[in-house]
Amino acid sequence: MRGEFHFANGLVIPNNITRRGAKVLGERALQGLTAPTMYVGLCSAVPNVDLLLQNIVEPTFTNGYARQLIAQNITDWPTTGQVAGEWYFESKPYVFAAAGGNFSTPITRGFICLHPTDNSGDVFCLSGALPTPLLITPTTDVADRTFRYRIYTR
Repeated sequence: MRGEFHFANGLVIPNNITRRGAKVLGERALQGLTAPTMYVGLCSAVPNVDLLLQNIVEPTFTNGYARQLIAQNITDWPTTGQVAGEWYFESKPYVFAAAGGNFSTPITRGFICLHPTDNSGDVFCLSGALPTPLLITPTTDVADRTFRYRIYTR
């Protein structure tokens, strides 16, 4: 499976969904199993074999940074469509904003995980790298810190 982070500024960053991520999606869609809710976050990371949360560098949960909930419903996944005959599901826009100061570290990637704050466990998906690291500040253009996540069905 694969996905893409679509930034409001037009940048599209592809990624592969991890083995754990594909398992969770399959359990939810095909087996009706309840799984932990997904959360979107920002980080600097060098992909590794295990793609574990403890191996990414995420801004501290201060100055407005927090992972954001992606619920399993039509509100958080409002868009479906096709590209070259391949179906996709796309999330609502997620906006990250610094408040009271800059984020603690520049980011280079988006990620999805299964916990709002835990720093252990699997990364559900990890985007490719941004062209240059981005430090989100209170004045960062909204288009540079807003994205939707798209999951393709094959």
